[in-house]
Amino acid sequence: MMHGHSKLRNRAIANVFSQMGLVELWGTGIKKIIDSAKEYGLREPEFIEMPETFCVNLFRKALPARSDGDVGESSAKFGESSVKVR
Repeated sequence: MMHGHSKLRNRAIANVFSQMGLVELWGTGIKKIIDSAKEYGLREPEFIEMPETFCVNLFRKALPARSDGDVGESSAKFGESSVKVR
């Protein structure tokens, strides 16, 4: 997976995406995600491959402090090490 080898999990969806022009080349998406994270100075995403599913954990930078100097609940709650998008 990390080296550009694709494994189709749902052939029907893959065919539809291909016909819609949403697929440039099979096996290039993971590298693009990693490169984009590096470009924005973000932590490298985690890719977890399981027998019947696939999970990607994306991270973001901590939110900036509020103008009143308080870091605020949102920054502490959604800091870089805790934000995961599934």
